[in-house]
Amino acid sequence: MRIIRLITLLVSLIIAGLLVSCANPQKLYSGSPQGSGNEPDSFKENDDEWKSKVNSELLEVMLTKTDNDLIPVYIWLKDIDHAVIDEAMINEKELSDDYIIAWRKASKREHSNYNNQFIENYVNMNRTIIDVGEYVTRIIVEATKQEIVFYSSLDEVIGLSYYCDFELINN
Repeated sequence: MRIIRLITLLVSLIIAGLLVSCANPQKLYSGSPQGSGNEPDSFKENDDEWKSKVNSELLEVMLTKTDNDLIPVYIWLKDIDHAVIDEAMINEKELSDDYIIAWRKASKREHSNYNNQFIENYVNMNRTIIDVGEYVTRIIVEATKQEIVFYSSLDEVIGLSYYCDFELINN
């Protein structure tokens, strides 16, 4: 099973690299990637495919940053199959009066596993992980512009948005 995941990951990375390298619009910026080594070398100003997953506020922030600046972003992932949670509960034989507590426990575990697997597979280990969702398929991580474009090319990612730490603003 782990071999199948590895092969799937490699194929998706190869395809993502081919899609980026086949595009020929004008470069918005250039530079070598500073991330996990899987990001495209640059993103393209007129290549709207990656922009479809990035909200307008994050696009505006990206235009004000240099290649090496880290931008805090939400990475919204496809939801997990909730049948997995139900199956986990049946396997753990926790169908009792504490059903809601057991469901939440299984949901938290499955969401956390999914998010952590994404981090392990795609996020540069030198990046700050600001938060990992426990009941939602979402992580908050610092990323370069190249990494944001890379994340937007992944099938697992449904959207990216700018993360603003409201605690810092309100203090």
